[in-house]
Amino acid sequence: METSIRPMAAADCRAAAELARRVFWEFVAPGCTALGVKTFEEHASPQAVRERLDAGNIFLVAETGGRIEGVLELKRLGHVSMLFVDGERHRRGLGRALWKEGLAALEKLEGPVEEVTVNASLFAVRAYERLGFVRTGGEELRKGMRFVPMIHLNATLVHSGGPA
Repeated sequence: METSIRPMAAADCRAAAELARRVFWEFVAPGCTALGVKTFEEHASPQAVRERLDAGNIFLVAETGGRIEGVLELKRLGHVSMLFVDGERHRRGLGRALWKEGLAALEKLEGPVEEVTVNASLFAVRAYERLGFVRTGGEELRKGMRFVPMIHLNATLVHSGGPA
């Protein structure tokens, strides 16, 4: 079955939030404090996702056979707020495809993008490095969430196939 990437519709908010929460619990939550889990649960609730979609954040979903297997949220100022891929699809290019499509959507709205930031969970640091992000600092703890701040420079050049 072929996977398609498309803009997230309001009707997808619950399924996208459930995917993010399921992947979080499996791969990220073990490194969080109780406050971090609460922080994420609030951030990834269907209602919070819908509010951010309605506010103009870019959301894309990867869907196979009617099942959402990946979700990306980009703030219009160039920050990855969420990138979650079903565990069975890790290391198969789905996150990269979401990233490229998300960057294209951001550029369509904002013009050339010189940098995109992310606060990568400890689990996701290597995945973001494979996408071309670099660390801008060491591990941090904020609102119970452990993360590494990262940046992707020259994002437009990478999207267009130019030098990284």
